[in-house]
Amino acid sequence: MASVKRKKTPAETETDVLLKSVRRCTMCFHLSGDLTEKHGQIAHLDQDRSNFDEDNLAFMCLVQHTLFDSRTSQHKNYTMKEVKAARSRLHEAILQNKHLAPPADIVLNQRIVTDQRFFEQRRQLAETATIKKIFSKPRWQISICPTEFMEARFQDLSHCEHFIEHNAPRSRRFADCPCVNRNAIERDPNGEWIAGEVDHAPDPPWSNLERWVLFRSGLFLHNRALVEHERLGNNLHHLEVIRLVTQVFQLAARMARDGVLSPEGVIRIQLHNVAGRGLLVPDVSGSFWAQEKEITVERIVTPPELEARDGRDIALAVAVDIYRRFRWNDPPMEKLAEEQPH
Repeated sequence: MASVKRKKTPAETETDVLLKSVRRCTMCFHLSGDLTEKHGQIAHLDQDRSNFDEDNLAFMCLVQHTLFDSRTSQHKNYTMKEVKAARSRLHEAILQNKHLAPPADIVLNQRIVTDQRFFEQRRQLAETATIKKIFSKPRWQISICPTEFMEARFQDLSHCEHFIEHNAPRSRRFADCPCVNRNAIERDPNGEWIAGEVDHAPDPPWSNLERWVLFRSGLFLHNRALVEHERLGNNLHHLEVIRLVTQVFQLAARMARDGVLSPEGVIRIQLHNVAGRGLLVPDVSGSFWAQEKEITVERIVTPPELEARDGRDIALAVAVDIYRRFRWNDPPMEKLAEEQPH
């Protein structure tokens, strides 16, 4: 049977869509205010590839376009009405030249730098034997932070403990992130933070080396060594990425629900010392590895965005961003969504 050749979007219509969006992704702007230029495609909102009416088209990055076209019970697809509303907001932002502002990551850093107290809190933390051990290894470094500093988003340390004990994500297939032992929580003598750390190999025999800190200001820091196992060799398993990132956004969503991340929150996920480290993707042909020593992905999000589906949709997009830094450019979105912890 002869294949049916897909018709291309008329050049004039394509040009209009690209000019109005300035190659900014409709859904990245909608979900996280991201106005940076993207590699992307023109999506057909009604899924009819022959409908080239401009009202039926929107520019999306490769990740969001894949999410939009996917059909899975694990992911509530974006609706046409939602995307059109997002597109209108994007076009309005373009008309106001907001895309000419500094890139989102620079603005994001400036918003935090405007109040040095978050950095002062980080600098005051002493290096424990466990954190020194973590820093010597390839590791995750995670931070969740409000965009505005307040000394007591948690009333006291007991409030911090109650929150982390009842809201830390639980996983039956992967080590909890963060791992919380209520009988071994450390309290800051000055009453500013609580912390926990783990240095052991639980059953099943994967390593679990981590330290987390939760400040009354709402700043959460988590350093965690990459999972080590003889079967992994010098590789990071792709399931560690999707499961850990999802847990991070689940925790952020619960912080937002309790009013800790207001008016917005910044989630930063970093991988350190990973240059040359492979990404293990069983049953997928190809060789994937990190070319950079450090990988950073960050999002600035509002509480409603985080609370929608417990942050799972944003977590999936962030995990895909990380995979692309390992040169795995076409991960199966539906399968990854099924692997996200609930």
